[in-house]
Amino acid sequence: MRENKKILIAFPCRDRAWVLPHFLDKIYNIDYDKKLIDIYCIINNSRDDSLDILKHFKTKYENEYNSIKIEIRNNSEFSMKDERRQSTRFKMYHWLADLRNNLVNKCTKLDCDYLFSVDTDILVPSDILKRLINHNKDYVSSIIYNGYLFKPHDAGASYSPLLNAYKYPNILNLKSKDSYKHIVNYKVKNPNLLDRDTITEVDFTGAVFLVSNEVCKIARFGWDKQGEDEVFCRSARENGFKLYCDLSLYSQHMMSKDILDLYLKGELTYNNGEVIEIK
Repeated sequence: MRENKKILIAFPCRDRAWVLPHFLDKIYNIDYDKKLIDIYCIINNSRDDSLDILKHFKTKYENEYNSIKIEIRNNSEFSMKDERRQSTRFKMYHWLADLRNNLVNKCTKLDCDYLFSVDTDILVPSDILKRLINHNKDYVSSIIYNGYLFKPHDAGASYSPLLNAYKYPNILNLKSKDSYKHIVNYKVKNPNLLDRDTITEVDFTGAVFLVSNEVCKIARFGWDKQGEDEVFCRSARENGFKLYCDLSLYSQHMMSKDILDLYLKGELTYNNGEVIEIK
């Protein structure tokens, strides 16, 4: 077990009071020596109680970690509400890239072995750090689903957000020079049935991932129509790093308050507990 590595857990945060206590509970419950962990959060343009929640976490647990730092960075140019609409996100990607590059720079500044980057609407399992580190890869992610909010135009009134969640995982492969396709197969659809540590190489991943200090020294986020993560992945690939995802290591993506409510009621598990076959 490679459990002596210094880890920076880092994330930007904005208007996430509705999910932040659950996110921080999962972070605190990660099974790893807290004295080897630094936590770094950049809170930006937030209009709810996110900062107070983060400060409370810092006050309560700071002595258990190597450090906890909260930085406030606001930019009025990118203060619009993130409604997950493409038009809004296009405007925000420059700002998000800048924020995330600060996370990368912090990893190198603190001389941590790894950066664990995780979005604040993702709930991670307690063994996530040990499992990702033990793959001994420079870039490896946990699998999540992003399709909860996608509703086909012909869907009926009884449509469930669970039906298409797995169709948009956080892993993609190149179709052409600048076009990607989501990886959807039996393994992606059924992470609960896989052997432990089932990893696959990918071209594009994000949202919840571990990258080495070596990647942080070279790769950078930037604007792209597919999101700032695409530039970081491409930068890593172009510098000789391979990207992987652990398909058996599932993290839960809370894309809205309604999805969080389903999770808290125990109604959100993989594909509603069903085994989905390839058609």
